Order: sequence, then structure tokens, then C-alpha cells
Amino acid sequence: MSENLNASADRSASAEETDSELSAFRQVVEWLANRNSFAIVGVFLALGLTADHFGVPEPADNILYLIGGVLPLVLATVSTTEDGYDHGLSNWARAKIIVSQLVFMITPWGLFTQLLQSGGTAVAYIRHRGRPPNRTRKTPTTKFSVPVEREWTVTNGGITKSTSHSWGLVSQRYAYDLVVTDDDGDTHEGNGQRLEDYYAFGEPVTAPADGTIVAVEDGPDRVAY
Repeated sequence: MSENLNASADRSASAEETDSELSAFRQVVEWLANRNSFAIVGVFLALGLTADHFGVPEPADNILYLIGGVLPLVLATVSTTEDGYDHGLSNWARAKIIVSQLVFMITPWGLFTQLLQSGGTAVAYIRHRGRPPNRTRKTPTTKFSVPVEREWTVTNGGITKSTSHSWGLVSQRYAYDLVVTDDDGDTHEGNGQRLEDYYAFGEPVTAPADGTIVAVEDGPDRVAY
């Protein structure tokens, strides 16, 4: 009986120690996830250049560059406890997001887009002296509304660093990803291979504010993926 109690106590202590280690690791990951992605890239770029300058063996600098490019993508899929925010992503979904982003980044359009985003962010920080407008420093003079009519679900996006999917990009800081779901949380019927399978397809999109239409462009529908 005594041996069983001791074994049970040992297992409990081991489980608590494991939970504590996971909790500490989780705190570190969440702390990194709340940092500016450009700062993370800059740190690893600087480390890579330093390693190259001081003659550290060849793979080291390339590994640092790779980490600097991939880590922000990984951290973007991490949920944070602040504001009770939870991505609700499976590891498989995270892997697909990371791979798709990596593939996009190495395409000509992806590289061009990154240059434009980085340049625009730099201009915004310079223009506002490192303090871009936010909901506490500036009150918008234009009243905006959500550009949809029925009930939609925000899958990504928010007004805080922990909920925004692109806080480091000033132009996308307050962007929202919206979907229409059914009672089970699915965004489409069947296997989702057709655009018509998606509940959001064909739904009206309205102007978020009053204004004058200066141009209209109609293009082909994108293929479902």
C-alpha cells in the first residue's frame, strides 16, 4: 500500500514538473509572439551578419538567416492568453499556413509585396516619429462600419497586438479576416472544392464608410483552395 502511494506521489510530482516546464516554455513562446516581427527578423539578420563577419563556420549564418525568416511565420500561428485570444488552430493547420507563406515569399510577387509592405511600414513610422496612430492616440474623424450585412465570424484580427494578425505592418494592423460559418463552425459545404460551396461566396459587401466611387474593376473569381 505504501509503495503504491509513493509511486502515485512520484507520478504526480513528475506531472507537475512537466506542466511547469511546458508553462515556462509557453510563456517564452507567447512573449516572442507578442514582439514585432520586423524586430525578430532584424535581430537574426544582425546575428547572421555578425557570424559571417567573425568567420563562424559557414552553416551558422545561413541557419540564423533561416530562423529569422521562418520564426515570425511560426509565431503568427501562436495563440496568446492576453484578452483570452485563441487561434484554435491544429498543428496540421499551422503547418499548412507556414508552408504556404514560405512558398509565397519566394515568388516574384511575394518578394515584391514584402518590399512594398516593409517600405510602407518604414514610411509610416518615420512620418509619425515612431508612434503610428492607434485607438488611444487618435480618434478617427470618419465613422466606419463592418462591410457585411449578415452575421460573420472574425477568424483573425483585432485591435490589440495579441489579436492582430499583422501588428508589425502598420497598413494591416487593424485588418480582419471574415468568414461565414454554419452551426458546426464550417465555412463551406462538402469538400469546399467549388466557390459556391462557401457560405460567404456571393454575399454582398458594402462600403465601410460614405464616399464617392471613382473606379470599378471586375475580375475573375479566384479558385477555391
